[in-house]
Amino acid sequence: MNRVDMAGARDRVAAKVAEQRDISKRYAEKLCERLVGEGYDAELVEDVARGWGVQTLYPRQSLTWMTLWCVAYDGHARWEWVRSLTWGCDADDLDAAASYLRRWLGDPIDD
Repeated sequence: MNRVDMAGARDRVAAKVAEQRDISKRYAEKLCERLVGEGYDAELVEDVARGWGVQTLYPRQSLTWMTLWCVAYDGHARWEWVRSLTWGCDADDLDAAASYLRRWLGDPIDD
């Protein structure tokens, strides 16, 4: 492979990674907005290896957060909590992602 071919391949990989990160961020923003609207303390977080996630505060313990990661590969995005667990759902299934968080965190506490 010559230098021109390598540069082109590198550019294609960089473009694909950027597209996957954009997809991940778009879905993470949607879930974060939904959770904040439901009364949770939630924020966007970014990880170099995983992409974008939504970090949600456990309402009864101010030092505990739960993060769902939106992971995108080959144009398909999924929510996952821990990569080695079998739970996950499509990124556009915000109901399933919010329900999963509610099951672990409980309802938000009104101040």
